[in-house]
Amino acid sequence: MRRLLASALMLATAHTALAEPHGVTEDNLPLFFEALKERMTFPLAYEGGDPDVWRERVLPEVRASILPYTASRPFDP
Repeated sequence: MRRLLASALMLATAHTALAEPHGVTEDNLPLFFEALKERMTFPLAYEGGDPDVWRERVLPEVRASILPYTASRPFDP
């Protein structure tokens, strides 16, 4: 019974190791970096055209993401 259990455990471990590779590539990137790269979008990227129009569209969104939150209540210790 113990041998059967041990063999089943070793087989399950070996199957998992083959099915889900872990580690990094030679460039020190995770093995799944290609899948992540395909999912990335850059909605604020400049793709040519008039830079002034792009700047007017993007600048408010960039400022909203960079500038810190301003409290609406006064500080009163």
